[in-house]
Amino acid sequence: MDVEQRTDKILVIDDELSNREVLAELAGALGFRVNAFSDWRSARLELRRVHYDLLITDLFLDGLSGIDVVREVKRICPETAVIVVTPTGSIETAIESIREGAYDYLTWPFTVGTLEVAICRALERRRLLKESQEKELYKKLATQDGLTKLNNYTFFRQFLGLEVEKCLRYGGCATLLMIDVDDLKSYNDGQGHMEGNRALAKIGELLKGFVRKADLAARYGGDEFALILSHTPKEQGMVAGERVRRLVEETPFKGEETLPGRKLTISMGVATCPGDAGSPEELISHADQALYEAKSKGKNRVCVYGEKLKPPAHKGEVRG
Repeated sequence: MDVEQRTDKILVIDDELSNREVLAELAGALGFRVNAFSDWRSARLELRRVHYDLLITDLFLDGLSGIDVVREVKRICPETAVIVVTPTGSIETAIESIREGAYDYLTWPFTVGTLEVAICRALERRRLLKESQEKELYKKLATQDGLTKLNNYTFFRQFLGLEVEKCLRYGGCATLLMIDVDDLKSYNDGQGHMEGNRALAKIGELLKGFVRKADLAARYGGDEFALILSHTPKEQGMVAGERVRRLVEETPFKGEETLPGRKLTISMGVATCPGDAGSPEELISHADQALYEAKSKGKNRVCVYGEKLKPPAHKGEVRG
């Protein structure tokens, strides 16, 4: 009867020739593609060169324990599943290797059926783990700005909506800081857009390091950022905004000395819910008006909504 050929690749390591041949033969008989080595040094070179889905290793190898081998495998190729094969009487060490990342252990002697079950379970677990990691990656890509690694505009709007609803329903307050990078066009003209992107990414790192777990830092779009500070009244929001402004001002950026102020800086507008707004749209609008005021007063400053603000920028107007 023909054996169904599988695409999964298995690497066997055992310094005992008879054991190595049995493991390779049994795994091959199950339809897997198998390669076998007698020593860890050669197997390690192979793992660095070729991807394997599963490693079956002896518990004691080249003076190393199965625990050491598992640690090395997880460092070199963390996606590779590991099964440890042990003689009777070494169960404790085998269990310890599982704590280090091995999926399962087998005790000599065992049947081909036992080996097949162990292999299939290990590969299935690896597949499920990989799918889970891919889902997390897709989720992150859907909510993360690719350049700055901050939350993107879509996630910002969702978070702001929940934050405003929470403030209006349960009390408390939240402050929105709208941030615009000053003279970024001039910076791009002088240093190039690649350097401008590096500057935006650097500012993103500063903002991410500044906020608390309950807060949110996002790239609003272009050269604009936003911070949502939960449980933060306007006065504290002003203080936080000034700290962020100073943080960016004191951070060196390549070629910033060519700018009008000889420093790459940010301007900021501050508005609070529920004091200044009763909806996410209104909160953004009022913080944006305060940001426009900061720009019109000379940039590199923090302005608060409600203090003799000028009208917001007309649609299509470009801020410097």
